[in-house]
Amino acid sequence: MHIGYDVWKQEWCDLHAQGVVDPAKVVIQALHNAVLVTGLLIRCDVAITLTQK
Repeated sequence: MHIGYDVWKQEWCDLHAQGVVDPAKVVIQALHNAVLVTGLLIRCDVAITLTQK
C-alpha cells in the first residue's frame, strides 16, 4: 500500500503510481551524490576530519 499525501497536488493518492516514491531513483541519486563527493575529495589537497576530545 503506497497511499500518501502528495503536497504538490494537495491530495491523497497512490504515491508509487504517481512516481513520487521510486526506490530506484533514490538509490541512483544517492550513488550520484557519493561519486560527486568522492571526486571533490580526490581533487582537494585537504580533508576535514572530526576528532573526539
